[in-house]
Amino acid sequence: MVPELRTLFLLLLLAACPCTFAQTCTTHVIVVPFDQKTHKGIDGLQSVDFEARMGHDALLVNDSTENLNQRLLVLVDVSGSSDHADVTNAAVKLADLSRNAPAGRKLAFGAFADRLLLTKEFSTNPAERSAEIDDVMAQTKTMGRNAGLFDALHGAIGYFGKRQPGDTIMLVSDGHDNVSKRNADDVSQELLASGIRLLTVFRPRSRFASRDFRQIARDETTTLKILTSTTGGSYTGLADPTFFDFAWAGYLLDIALPNSAEKPKIWTLRLRNRGGKGYRDAFIMYPEKIGCSVSESEAHGN
Repeated sequence: MVPELRTLFLLLLLAACPCTFAQTCTTHVIVVPFDQKTHKGIDGLQSVDFEARMGHDALLVNDSTENLNQRLLVLVDVSGSSDHADVTNAAVKLADLSRNAPAGRKLAFGAFADRLLLTKEFSTNPAERSAEIDDVMAQTKTMGRNAGLFDALHGAIGYFGKRQPGDTIMLVSDGHDNVSKRNADDVSQELLASGIRLLTVFRPRSRFASRDFRQIARDETTTLKILTSTTGGSYTGLADPTFFDFAWAGYLLDIALPNSAEKPKIWTLRLRNRGGKGYRDAFIMYPEKIGCSVSESEAHGN
């Protein structure tokens, strides 16, 4: 065959059979299974213990990792801290927990009111991390009385840069916003598109946001609860002694998706009844939708 004709034949063959050379689509997602009766996490699971589906299609769970160390950004609302001790106490508590996180944890810290202030990077060194948190905390009483909740979330999403599997924001807020230029819908779409998981810890309401008639404060508590659940996160209060540990609880799953899942789609996840071991009382926190995040070659570093 003439070389030119051979080349043309190969090109036509490739065009006629794209499915043969389609790239495998994968995603990575954090899921947290626990027993609804004991409220304890379920440990020791393997990838074969998870059964995932998207519509009528069964999804292959390629791998699961239980000991997590994803990037965590702790984001604390300090609006009104100069007037209200409860606000200051909540910020101090989260700063202390962040300082004392184990060495090796990839953690950053931020505070917001009228403006947002963040540490320089996700630090794994407790001494460096503590010094950067001290710099942020030293400015909290000068950051204003207003709550720019959605502007702060927007800045926090951008802080992560290129997404990494399991990226998580822990938001500590009373659920009020009264100065943001962005609204709930804008930031909800941005957060869901980023694949970042949101954990929300509600602190006591500051007086200026809930009672001061001069301020028009939007109560976004319901919105935050819905958004938190949709991303696979949890919402709780400061009184829960386990809320900080939850950030690293659960499993990171590597899931193969159909090539049609380029845009996030609704899926379901449950635990299999394997080897006679049932999980009737199991509940799993996982994001409502997943889609292609990285190619198979990228996921395995090829």
